Amino acid sequence: MKFEKLQEFREQDAKHLAKVQDILTQKDAAQAEVRELKAQYEMKLRQSVEKGIDAGAELDALSDRIDAAEKVYRRKEREYTVSSTLKVGNVTPEELSRSWREEFMPAFKKAKVDPAAKSLLAAKLAYIDAFMAYRGAINELKAEQTAAIWALHPTDGRGKYAYSFPDCDFHRAEDSNKYYIKDDDLRFLAREQAPLSIQYVKRGEK
Repeated sequence: MKFEKLQEFREQDAKHLAKVQDILTQKDAAQAEVRELKAQYEMKLRQSVEKGIDAGAELDALSDRIDAAEKVYRRKEREYTVSSTLKVGNVTPEELSRSWREEFMPAFKKAKVDPAAKSLLAAKLAYIDAFMAYRGAINELKAEQTAAIWALHPTDGRGKYAYSFPDCDFHRAEDSNKYYIKDDDLRFLAREQAPLSIQYVKRGEK
């Protein structure tokens, strides 16, 4: 699922930014024209003074062009200032926020988060049930183991047969790490990473 209102916001923002950039380009071009005309005016004025030539008509024409160019520049500068701070379009920040709270987030939660959370809880309950069933089986086996040992050694449960009745609980860390959920697993899950304890376990493995 995609937050379509965000896409609308980005598209209108991109169009507005392009418009602002276009006005900035026009403003810079108008400023450059003013500078160029002023440079021409200064050069023509200097030449007329140095050579004693009457360039009044040309200077007046340049002065008029400078005034016109400055007028355009001031207008473009104002347009740029206004357009830079103006937010246009149907999707305002407030509308984007409202759409998130009232439309997208609730729909996303119902479609994806709630089912995932339901599965997570089911998995947690299944783990608890499986853990208790495993420990119950081991405890049942150990009760039978104890009875057998004490039957052979009724005085203290010790003797040459005491170690002839092994159990099948997890005695190696690699076994308990594989089947139990431990602190290290939770630390990896908190970082949204697969725990190392199951890195060699294949899905469906018995």
